[in-house]
Amino acid sequence: MKKILISIIILSLYFISCSKKQNLPEFGIIKFYSGSVKVITASGAKNAELKLILYNNDKIITGNSSRADIQLGDFGIIRIAENSETTLKAILDKAEEYTAKLNSGEILCKIEKLKKGQSVNIETPTAVAGVRGTTFLVKSQKDKSEVAVADGKVSVASKKEPEKKVIVSRNQSAAIDSKNNTLKLLKNIKISDLKKLKSIKKERIIKNLKSLDLKKIKNLNFKSINSKKLNSKVKKFINQNKNLNIKKEQLLNKKKETEIKAQKAKKTVEKKTRDLNKKLNNTKNKLKKFGIK
Repeated sequence: MKKILISIIILSLYFISCSKKQNLPEFGIIKFYSGSVKVITASGAKNAELKLILYNNDKIITGNSSRADIQLGDFGIIRIAENSETTLKAILDKAEEYTAKLNSGEILCKIEKLKKGQSVNIETPTAVAGVRGTTFLVKSQKDKSEVAVADGKVSVASKKEPEKKVIVSRNQSAAIDSKNNTLKLLKNIKISDLKKLKSIKKERIIKNLKSLDLKKIKNLNFKSINSKKLNSKVKKFINQNKNLNIKKEQLLNKKKETEIKAQKAKKTVEKKTRDLNKKLNNTKNKLKKFGIK
């Protein structure tokens, strides 16, 4: 009887824990990760796993040379860069609201066109960046935040004064300083930021990610990573080919120049030879007059 009661209690606790987890709104699913990535949940900390479902209030912590790519449904990817700490918020009721609270570090986003009722926001201690569909990054460091946009438009507001807003467009950036209480729109974008944004822009949003097996996801990620390496190699070969063609043209030009010089030298030698022969003939003729052969 005791054994039956214990098993009933264990089963009931299991179903309660499962039902609680099922009631929590899903934020997204880990599409790719590398290095040291910790997921802090209500039940404790664990290492990141491929295809791990992330829920409301889960926290992601990345170490040195680490990253985690989280896919939101079939419409976006959020990349949590190295040395970052992010809390995930999801409200999925009548509307679908996804918020990544970046406590420190850097987040890169690739968001495709959202449906009516969907929204994606990146919050830092000093700013809120809201998007409709774009490629951008957000940095958070102490009292400062930065937003850089590669495509589309991002609305950036100060946390202290929400009425202070700027629209950051393609190849623009914004800086928020809570100490000086400033929100500046900058016309330029850092080259280092642009390179990062180009990288996530090429990232594939895998359709029906949840239903795919791990092997399929690994293969898709592997192809995506290797296609980037392949593209860089192809570019190198193209540049090498161009350089070789330039050198070839230079050598052909030198050859032509040498041939022209050789022809001129040949003509000069022939002319001098003719002149010498004429002189020799004249000398012979003069000697004949004097009876000398």
